[in-house]
Amino acid sequence: MALGHLEDLVEAEAPEDERGSQKRSRSNSQKSKLSQQYAAAQDPSEPAVSLYESDSGNYSNRIFGYLAIAPASRASDEFIQSSQSTNSVSSAIKELLATLRDASKAHRSLYLKANILHRDISENNIIITNPEESGGFAGMLIDLDLANVLGSGRSGARHQIGTMEFMAIEVLQGVDHTYRHDLESFFYVLI
Repeated sequence: MALGHLEDLVEAEAPEDERGSQKRSRSNSQKSKLSQQYAAAQDPSEPAVSLYESDSGNYSNRIFGYLAIAPASRASDEFIQSSQSTNSVSSAIKELLATLRDASKAHRSLYLKANILHRDISENNIIITNPEESGGFAGMLIDLDLANVLGSGRSGARHQIGTMEFMAIEVLQGVDHTYRHDLESFFYVLI
């Protein structure tokens, strides 16, 4: 369907007020009538774009999922403030290392058991948790929105994946993202 034809439909449907100018709002019945006219004017010989067909080419399938949990963590800026105010820098370093250890274990488990590659390891995606409230874990890996299930084809990404400051050098050079690149990102979080 031509864009000009759609604009003609919109102009034909827009009511005029007493001064002759078009109103900006439409009633629900006007919106419904316009959408029916638009649907009727589409060319049936053109295939419809589908989000569910893998061969449509216009979109890649993405699955949105989330888990809502009670906050069991501290923000990284709170960690920095608490480590500066404490006399024991060594306990702050131990807490940071335990957090990175547990986050890297979670990353390994995602990769080996679920074939999921995180691809966005950064300081914002590793949270510091209280082991007493989080099943004994000092750190968690969050934010799997850029993760890729291995062997599922395209990731849906149109550009480089990850937080720039923590991306592996080869990924910045355009090499496909691998498990090793996520490990390199863990290293950048540490330093």
